[in-house]
Amino acid sequence: MLTIGALSFPVAAAVAFATLFGGVAGAALHRRYPDAVGRTLGLPDDASAGEA
Repeated sequence: MLTIGALSFPVAAAVAFATLFGGVAGAALHRRYPDAVGRTLGLPDDASAGEA
């Protein structure tokens, strides 16, 4: 059981770091381009989706 725990630690650490750094990168991108998601994703209830 200790072996499984020792082997799964690097995977768990990699997932945690990817989540952390992905969140930081996403926040930085959102800060630089705040309306990027609205321009790329046409949501069904968005009035501008029909214009495109």
